[in-house]
Amino acid sequence: MNRSLKLGSVAIQYSIQKELTRQADWFDQELRDLFMARGHSLFSPGKTMQFGWSRLTFVASDQGLRIHEPDFAGDPATETRDDLTVTITVLAQQADIRKSLNIEPVSVDFLDQLYFVEGALEAGDVFFQRGEGQVGISGWVMKLHDKPHQDGPYAWFFVYELLQVLPAAMAILTLPIGYIAVFLGETLDAILDENDRKVYTAS
Repeated sequence: MNRSLKLGSVAIQYSIQKELTRQADWFDQELRDLFMARGHSLFSPGKTMQFGWSRLTFVASDQGLRIHEPDFAGDPATETRDDLTVTITVLAQQADIRKSLNIEPVSVDFLDQLYFVEGALEAGDVFFQRGEGQVGISGWVMKLHDKPHQDGPYAWFFVYELLQVLPAAMAILTLPIGYIAVFLGETLDAILDENDRKVYTAS
């Protein structure tokens, strides 16, 4: 589905799956708010903008500007694609989680590192725990459900690679430091806050 809107004298277009009309309406309003706050300077060919966990690029087209997202199936650090489905889907999922818990987001970037203990990628049940991060490191660690105290050995992958490893976990990545998210298979089962209180349980 192709979407378009006018921001001042600038015509903006982007592509998104047609099932995401509600999310696209929200995104349009976010763009309008950005335009009101920052004016035309942001909306010009070649400009990039951090947008939640993702990064958007404005590309010149015959009709004005098109918005691209990183090519998460290729090399997102250097390549983009003419579609915003992944960016907006994940943003909406993250927003739904935060709204249900009434918490403020803690930022994460698709090129941040996410650590995991040996065996976590092959395990059926895992949990994610967020500690203190730093530039380039998300603070998230993926551990085994049946070995919660296992301390290494650790390896890491980029946050965006979680799209292939456990896509449902993208929704929890803006939870605050100290939070834990428990997955049974591919399903989010529970979220615990920094005081180990269960604040979310799958219905």
